[in-house]
Amino acid sequence: MEGRRGDVSALSPGPSRVALSLGQTSDTDRPDCATLCLLVVLAAAAAAHGPPRPPQFGVGSHSHEDVFISFLSKLHVANLASRRLPVNSLQAVVRVTRVAPRRRALSSGRPAPTPSSSCKRRSPGMMSAADQDAAGDTSETPLSVELRGTMADIVRAMMSQTQTAEDSDSLLRGSVGLLNALRSGANSMMPPAGEAGGDETGVDADSEQDTKRVKCADASASSPHDELVSAAQSAISSLERLIDHLASQSRSKYKSSGKIWKALKAVVGDSFGAADDTYERGAVALLAAAALLAVRGQSDSLKMIGSALISGENSRVFEGCPAARSLARSVLLALLGRYANGDAVCLQVVSKLASEFGPGRCGDGDEADEDLSLAVASVVNTSFGGRVDDLSDQLSKDTVAPLIVLASLVKPWDQIEADRVVRVACVMDLYYSAEALCDAAVESSSRGVGGNGASVARLATRALVDTSLEYRCYRRADSFAAKYYDHCGAERYAASRFLHAQDTIAKVVRQRALQIVDKQVLRVDEAVDKVTADLAGSNAKWNSNELRVLNEDDCVDLGDMSDSIRQYTLRKLRGSGQDDFAVRLSKIWKMEYHVNPQQLAREIEQRKITYLQWDDPGCPGYTEGDCQSLPAPELISEPAELTDKFRELIGGSDSLGFDCEFGEEAGIALLQLSTVKESLLVDVPALIKTAEGCESLERTVGKLFSGATHVKHVLGFGCKDDIRRLRTYSWFPEEHRLRFKDIRTLIVECDPDIGGKRGMHLGLSRSCEIYLGKKLDKNEQCSDWLARPLTIEQREYAALDAWACASIYHEMRQRKATK
Repeated sequence: MEGRRGDVSALSPGPSRVALSLGQTSDTDRPDCATLCLLVVLAAAAAAHGPPRPPQFGVGSHSHEDVFISFLSKLHVANLASRRLPVNSLQAVVRVTRVAPRRRALSSGRPAPTPSSSCKRRSPGMMSAADQDAAGDTSETPLSVELRGTMADIVRAMMSQTQTAEDSDSLLRGSVGLLNALRSGANSMMPPAGEAGGDETGVDADSEQDTKRVKCADASASSPHDELVSAAQSAISSLERLIDHLASQSRSKYKSSGKIWKALKAVVGDSFGAADDTYERGAVALLAAAALLAVRGQSDSLKMIGSALISGENSRVFEGCPAARSLARSVLLALLGRYANGDAVCLQVVSKLASEFGPGRCGDGDEADEDLSLAVASVVNTSFGGRVDDLSDQLSKDTVAPLIVLASLVKPWDQIEADRVVRVACVMDLYYSAEALCDAAVESSSRGVGGNGASVARLATRALVDTSLEYRCYRRADSFAAKYYDHCGAERYAASRFLHAQDTIAKVVRQRALQIVDKQVLRVDEAVDKVTADLAGSNAKWNSNELRVLNEDDCVDLGDMSDSIRQYTLRKLRGSGQDDFAVRLSKIWKMEYHVNPQQLAREIEQRKITYLQWDDPGCPGYTEGDCQSLPAPELISEPAELTDKFRELIGGSDSLGFDCEFGEEAGIALLQLSTVKESLLVDVPALIKTAEGCESLERTVGKLFSGATHVKHVLGFGCKDDIRRLRTYSWFPEEHRLRFKDIRTLIVECDPDIGGKRGMHLGLSRSCEIYLGKKLDKNEQCSDWLARPLTIEQREYAALDAWACASIYHEMRQRKATK
């Protein structure tokens, strides 16, 4: 081979070399000009690096382009950087191999060849930024004349607001430099256009010439504003190419999204976070790119680029340059004006721009920005006109949510109907956006911003609760009414809590999750007590007219709520055939409940078959023969009794189960300790009232959990929250001294197939069924554990909870020993 070593332009492929590469081929299979060019490159590589693996050209093999791309992907970056294989020559061959088959196909009527799927996921070699800049980027999509003019106007409006001492043209060109750095950073993470095995099928000669003409026009543009627009477009186009390239490298959509996001954050961070002396230039560059994203469209790629550019990390640019806030304000006004005139603007980008870079109040103190308020109000009022119920067919969530964000930031309360905006958000199932608007209204009311701040907060929060009730979203209504209690009123709070309790009780009774029933009744009682006290303190009366949104059946007077929720619960239990639980609740509530004795006996017998009982064989209450079962343990509330009982409990066992029951407070209402034969119930709230009680707890429970006793295995089930609460007490050991085991973890280690991934769906009741033969009855789980005295059912349930942990571990050891 003659000519300079590695220089493609100096190579002259003779017939012998072509025949050597192709082997024996017929005239019909003889390659065309594109294949010959490819062979030239392969020959040059062979001269520089030794013979590569010979490609196979034939029926059923990869296309010429596939083989060429595969070969380029194996070339080391150093070879390109050293110019041993010139970049421009390689790209010239790429164009020939891409364009020639397309033109032949068009002229013959056959479909143009495209890269095979095998090359889409190849990892091509990366070029340095300098090489790519030298090669040029031919994949940029030119802006239309109208869009370019719009962007130039936005840039001029932005620059008219700045009061920088630096020359305006110099500032713009400095911003252009940052955008060029962003483009180069994106290009450095991918191969140049035409060399990657991505989704692109090639660029024909005509489109390349158009792109070159646009670039020449940009380079010769006399206006710095046009240069900034061109630089922003080039940077965004490079980022789009980077997204397409990374997406083509992964088979999983979710994995590629993570890679894309990390790459975008890295490129943007390197470009705008490198120096601290470019705050003003960075602000101009970011705002220009954000404005271009807003007017270009709403594709997923552009939204992802917008999230990377308009981020909290880049807000440091505006913190370092206070004057940049006014620049952001001018861009917001320009984009909102364009949207008001009916032009296409991505409101998601606008709202994010306002949230991160341009706060609603660009002035000093609490003075509202009148121009920005009017602009936002005009867009909101125009978009939300008409009947509220009809807007869901006219608007999309992508339009409504950003508008509400803008209203929450700018707070134009004098120009918009905040309650109407809240109703529109709720109708479109945008409760989070509606809540954000209410938060903004409440904040304005508390700060005294605006003349009608308190009125706006009252109307907005009431609209939020009323709409939630109207659409039967009782859980949301309860949450909102509790959060905005001072603004929406006591009536809505009590009614929402009552209806939420009714809805929850109906669901849990159907699902037989009866342990939640009593909890809901107690929540209603608490709400009634709170509202009664507040009304009495303010000399106000219960006003049922505030609940006009409710129908007559749902509207209950405050004084009747506690009794009504109990009657409702008993009716639901009777309808589901759970009379035994209804009888237990009626005794606690001291209410009459009439039931068929035979039916009740059958239900009780069925529960004994299904669930573990206190006096079942092997359980703590079981006795031999016809003797009466042992009673459930009483609560230990004296220090001396705890010391004695604890010594007896651990005397003959090396393993012990524990469990905790909680009250409304953050601490422990009851601590249960149990071996396989005996159980203790420790009244923690009573013991911690005295120093002697705390010392007794430290000498017993503290030593147990620190490994200072002969008990080797302290066992809980899903006990992370139990330990967290116990650690709040001074008598409980510090974390590094704790010694305990989680039964759920041990079960998963023995049998990974139980309970799903890491035992996430494995509960204590199911574990009892697997190892002990019956489920654990959880009816008392959510009962009032701070009540004194506890019922017999509560004490039996609490003792069995801790006993189950010890018994399951005992059964696991026996099964392991017999294997």
